[in-house]
Amino acid sequence: MWAYRFIQKDSRLHVPRFKTFLYQNQELLRLWYEDENEPLDDRIPFYARFIKYVGHLCILFVILMALINA
Repeated sequence: MWAYRFIQKDSRLHVPRFKTFLYQNQELLRLWYEDENEPLDDRIPFYARFIKYVGHLCILFVILMALINA
């Protein structure tokens, strides 16, 4: 998706850098790296990001088990 939007001339200026795109869209990178665009008071600490990541994994596991056992 990022490469497709970057290749098109009319949307090239609206595409973020690839590094920013990865940080915003990959769960594991969102866990590890702090969002530096947020103000310092609004940033989520690592333990809260870890709980959020584990919650996402649990939800994905429950959906996977529901699909397998269906």
